[in-house]
Amino acid sequence: MSLTTSEDLLVRKQKSVEIWQVIPLILAAALLTVGLAMFLSGTQNLVDVVRPVIVVFGGALAGLMCKLDRNYGAWQKTDQQGLGFSRDLLPAVDVDVAQMQSLFRSGLNVIATGPAGSSRLHGSVTMSRGSDSHRLFSSLPVRRLCLQVLKSIDEATRWAVFEAETARLADRIRAQVTAYLSCLADLGAFEDDRFVVECDAGVRKREQSVDHGFAIFVAFQPRASAQAVSFTVHQTVAGSRVASTAFAPGYQEQ
Repeated sequence: MSLTTSEDLLVRKQKSVEIWQVIPLILAAALLTVGLAMFLSGTQNLVDVVRPVIVVFGGALAGLMCKLDRNYGAWQKTDQQGLGFSRDLLPAVDVDVAQMQSLFRSGLNVIATGPAGSSRLHGSVTMSRGSDSHRLFSSLPVRRLCLQVLKSIDEATRWAVFEAETARLADRIRAQVTAYLSCLADLGAFEDDRFVVECDAGVRKREQSVDHGFAIFVAFQPRASAQAVSFTVHQTVAGSRVASTAFAPGYQEQ
């Protein structure tokens, strides 16, 4: 067996690279790029150089999310086929699978080159950590689906705060929200077809004040989620608010 020469050591690649070893290289490359851009543009103001870069990538991400919602649904992951960035936008640093998984665990998504050559946004994670409820929303599709449902219910039921609270009103609200969630279930937004919608309008008498209103309870299990989510939308004349809610007994009995 021959000994390894010093020349072999100089050209041999590391078998694995830790993410903390890559970060200084990323920072150095970013500083070099910004410095070169400032020199070529003749500006001494860093903001003039950085702002266009932020706008370009911010706009690309916004467009990607709009396309995801329109063609696939907010409950889908961001690395769907056909959701690549423009071929002019390339990742600054290539990372391997192990490094990507490490970044995902930290709540960081990664822009990496896909099979077709265009860059894609991988991970579909958020930085939510801590309790079980927070870990549930560490999934970007789950979080975006819940936000979409909350916003839609809030905007679609605002009319009801100005109506007389009766059992008939509760039935109308429940039917409206049920129809919306049924459409989402048909599109595959939920893990199964089960969901719960309850409304307390007309159940108890309330004073005519800014707090006058009603509450809508909703529970469902998002697609690819290991557990269901539930929340209550409180609609009042002054506005609306959302609170997390323990599961209704009827949900687990269905």
